[in-house]
Amino acid sequence: MKNIRKIKRRIKIFSLSARKKMSLSSMGEKNASWKGDNVGLCALHKWLRNTFGKANQCESPGCSGVSTYYNWAKIKGKEYLRRRDNFMMLCRSCHTKYDMTEEWANKIAETHRKLS
Repeated sequence: MKNIRKIKRRIKIFSLSARKKMSLSSMGEKNASWKGDNVGLCALHKWLRNTFGKANQCESPGCSGVSTYYNWAKIKGKEYLRRRDNFMMLCRSCHTKYDMTEEWANKIAETHRKLS
């Protein structure tokens, strides 16, 4: 019981505005762990959502526009860099069609054959 009291005394309680300032001071490039463009796929997609928001429309010209699920997709031929022009917003259907390669289609078909 005495140990718990000692721990509670050591804990500093910061105001909401102070916590927000501390959080903002270590975000993005200010963070000691910032890797720049040398970052993984998940971290890059998280950066896209945080910087440009959640994908909310389909930028594919032939899309019917009836979907409610949208994703960020890397444009073919572009690199995984922190640039908005390397990515586009696509609905789930268009994203699947855009990324579908013959190799990927064969892999999915093989998986379905094994499950059947």
